[in-house]
Amino acid sequence: MFKKNLNNSEQNIPADKILSRDATKALQEMMVTIDALRGVLVRETQALDNADNESFMLLQEHKVSLAREYQSGISQLLSRKDEIRLLADPAAKARLSIQQAEFHDTVELNRERLDRMRKSFSRIGERIMSVARETVKKETQFAYGASGQMQQGAKGSIGINEKA
Repeated sequence: MFKKNLNNSEQNIPADKILSRDATKALQEMMVTIDALRGVLVRETQALDNADNESFMLLQEHKVSLAREYQSGISQLLSRKDEIRLLADPAAKARLSIQQAEFHDTVELNRERLDRMRKSFSRIGERIMSVARETVKKETQFAYGASGQMQQGAKGSIGINEKA
């Protein structure tokens, strides 16, 4: 189901892909990678906004693959920056610059949504632990004394692993 939703620019690209020797073509290949990664981030952000955990999880492997491809491509472009500056088509360089700015905006929005989700899960975890502590406290209001007799109001001790 998930694979059918990918368009051609989002197909899995090997992380060890080497960009073209031609400077302009290398920029164009990088733009394809950026478009694909941006598309996944947009869909991930939508899944977060809609609390669609299934879609969110389905996107993770593909996002990681594209992020590796992006990182590799950017590293290659940076190592060839003098060549790119001198030989690449100025229109391609301008398009890449615009695309990078749009990509940055998408990443920031996605990061905000991921942070919101992380905080929500943290609050849920804190609430669960609070309820667990309250339950244990209520259950330990009765304890056995040294003579084996039940004593009311005595404090008992039960350990809780709070790494849930």
